[in-house]
Amino acid sequence: MDEERAKKGLEPIFRPSMASEAEKEAHKAEMEERRKARNRRYQKELRQKDKTNYNEYRRIQGGISRSKKAVENWTAKGNEVRAAQARQKLAEYEEEMKRFRGA
Repeated sequence: MDEERAKKGLEPIFRPSMASEAEKEAHKAEMEERRKARNRRYQKELRQKDKTNYNEYRRIQGGISRSKKAVENWTAKGNEVRAAQARQKLAEYEEEMKRFRGA
């Protein structure tokens, strides 16, 4: 069976009943290292996902803030064409925020 696995490029199956104490300890250490590596990889992916979500949230939130300020400024200056454009952009950002939050 181990020969077949070797032909396929797979590791032999670990059999504790046939292993010495040193082999058991080595296997235990290897499995622990694999578990830690999996955990590190998962944590790194999770941090990257959180960072991406945070950046997207800040981009949308910044757009909303800028659009609100633009609406106020253009309305105060009496330029309703530009104010209408800013309101349209504000509505787009608010829709995007709804989709981002899953509502």
